[in-house]
Amino acid sequence: MSEPIFFEDFNGFKKAVLEAIDKHRAEIERLFKAYEEFISNGWEVLKPAKPVSKQDPAIRWLFKTLKEVKNKHRNIKYFFVERDGLILALKYRVENSEQEKDLVNPAKWAFEKAANR
Repeated sequence: MSEPIFFEDFNGFKKAVLEAIDKHRAEIERLFKAYEEFISNGWEVLKPAKPVSKQDPAIRWLFKTLKEVKNKHRNIKYFFVERDGLILALKYRVENSEQEKDLVNPAKWAFEKAANR
């Protein structure tokens, strides 16, 4: 069994870990930005006024509603951009204005309701 870590050793370890994170933070942010740009190509974006919880009743309703929209329009594509359990955006591809209306209208409504709570 290993020796317990003493408080002084822990503080030194914590400092070293935080320094390593800070050293690589810019590179990690650059990679996330590049990935976001990569997945954004060709996708329309709809964002709520502020990040909204996946657990909000309006957002749970939206998940169900978009499944129904997908059943009606099989060729639409969409996904949610999430971070830490919050929805930051809805990205989608549609082929015509009817598909866009069927997808965007409920999303706008749900985003507005959830953002106002």
